[in-house]
Amino acid sequence: VHNHRLIDIIPERVQTELRDYFMRYPREERLSVKTVTIDMYKPYYQFFQRLFPNAEIIIDRFHIIQLLNRALNQSRIQLMNRIRYTRPTDYTKLKRLWKVLLKHREELDFEHYHSHRLFEGLVTQKSMVEYLLSIDPKFRTEYELINDLKTDILMTNVTLFEEDLYKTRQYTVS
Repeated sequence: VHNHRLIDIIPERVQTELRDYFMRYPREERLSVKTVTIDMYKPYYQFFQRLFPNAEIIIDRFHIIQLLNRALNQSRIQLMNRIRYTRPTDYTKLKRLWKVLLKHREELDFEHYHSHRLFEGLVTQKSMVEYLLSIDPKFRTEYELINDLKTDILMTNVTLFEEDLYKTRQYTVS
């Protein structure tokens, strides 16, 4: 039943507390659990597999998106370090505009023009991101791949997510 009601809050995240909490339930009930949603902490995966052997372990979307954003940020920083002394203005733009790069490409404003101290003339968020992506083709590829994966997650399209994830193997990416 999908009622989205809070059942309980466990005071501690340590495995001993979690084990004690879930062991209160009889084995038959734990065997009937169909899904368990967790974050990306690897020990939890094995731990919950043992506690709920028939359950499908699902990593929640928030943590997958967080991991993708972290990978994009890491690529941005690597690019910044490569161009720091050869292209200082682009370095500054990459350093200051990190939030707009992490914004999902579908949410970028492409209609409203405004002045920005790092750019001459009027720009949109979309045009700023487009400029930043033009600095390095590898960075553009990573940005596109990561945004494809984020779109798949937002659309809850597992098949497309798996295809796009497989596509990343063609490139050297974060």
